[in-house]
Amino acid sequence: MGTYNGERYVDAQIQSIQSQSYENWQLLVRDDGSTDNTVRVLNTFQAQDDRIETLVDNNGNLGASGNFNQLCLAALKRHADVILFCDQDDVWLPDKIETQIQAIRSLEQQHGKEYPVLVYTDLSVVDARLKTMHHSFLAYQGVKNIDPDPLRVLLAQNYIPACASASNRTLLQLATPIPDEALMHDWWFALCAAACGKIEFIPESMSRYRQHRENAVGAKGLLGAISPFRGNMKARWQTGNTNFRRSIGQAQQLRKRIQGRKPGLHRESLSCINAYADCLETGRVERIRSILKQGIKRQGIIYGTLFYLLLLISPGGQAEK
Repeated sequence: MGTYNGERYVDAQIQSIQSQSYENWQLLVRDDGSTDNTVRVLNTFQAQDDRIETLVDNNGNLGASGNFNQLCLAALKRHADVILFCDQDDVWLPDKIETQIQAIRSLEQQHGKEYPVLVYTDLSVVDARLKTMHHSFLAYQGVKNIDPDPLRVLLAQNYIPACASASNRTLLQLATPIPDEALMHDWWFALCAAACGKIEFIPESMSRYRQHRENAVGAKGLLGAISPFRGNMKARWQTGNTNFRRSIGQAQQLRKRIQGRKPGLHRESLSCINAYADCLETGRVERIRSILKQGIKRQGIIYGTLFYLLLLISPGGQAEK
């Protein structure tokens, strides 16, 4: 669990973990420089439950991805067998951990423990008071689970939130450390799993994804995401363009991470990654042709149209970090 100024909700999240049907867990928490009473709340829980450990370092504020990178490094040192990313403000259903661990064990029995595995569930979207806004996060966002070849979407668009995912140790080893070029830790883990292993979706909503003003990412909903009345349109376009170019840099880092990896590399993964990582090094017509040939896309008509527009208008050159 990564925390930052989460005093309002973090106690409810920790209590939902303590209420899990699976009890043999350890909660690693790193606070990212909170200025409220979050650390005091964490210390209280740590003193009462020896399964809870708060990491202390001198690295300061690292942002969400950097914070979880430190937690992943700590999990590796503690020989974690399965990890679940945890937001500070959600509420987990009692069988979330047990259900996801069982799914991971089943996949490891099929493919072997050396196979990177990620299992994720749906979420119910709730407001600050836990009142249901939508029964399904994926439906709310206008996306769906992609199977059996999620890499072709994940290169350009992430649809797997960290708080819904669980990863086995092999994936933890492959994805850690999280590179600076990664847009977010959940996107990076999903890419590593899609390129070299297996992603499995559990359609049940197994946690309450709380929405409030302080969400780092949050669920905006399909209409909210594309609404011309939400925020500054120019700023949103600039952010989208920057993130598009950063996703190409992320793909370049993925290529470096997985090259030469055996077993588990999907036969066509590297050619797909190469096409996306190098797309801005070619002419506009050629890059569109290459992307279409590999089947790389974003889900949804609006997101897909914006994706191809960005491909067409973006100048060549190295992707932004």
